[in-house]
Amino acid sequence: MTTNLDEKDLERIFEVNAKSIQIQNHVAGQYEEIKKNSSDSLASSKKIEEKIGAIEKKIEEISREIFQLKVLFATGMLSLLIQIIQIFIKK
Repeated sequence: MTTNLDEKDLERIFEVNAKSIQIQNHVAGQYEEIKKNSSDSLASSKKIEEKIGAIEKKIEEISREIFQLKVLFATGMLSLLIQIIQIFIKK
């Protein structure tokens, strides 16, 4: 069983092989681009996580400071109320 290939058949085989190589090169380029974008995204994600951590710490500090201010305000209001009551009692 021998198959005779003429010149036209060989040209088609070469065309198919050339197209296959082009496709493989294109896919390889896309893979490299996806790989680069993926690593860039990972780096960006890490930076964002660090920034979120810093923001969370600042929020905790601000929350503590607000609580302290509320306590001081309540203490001051209580002191003022006591002084007002003492003024009315002395009269």
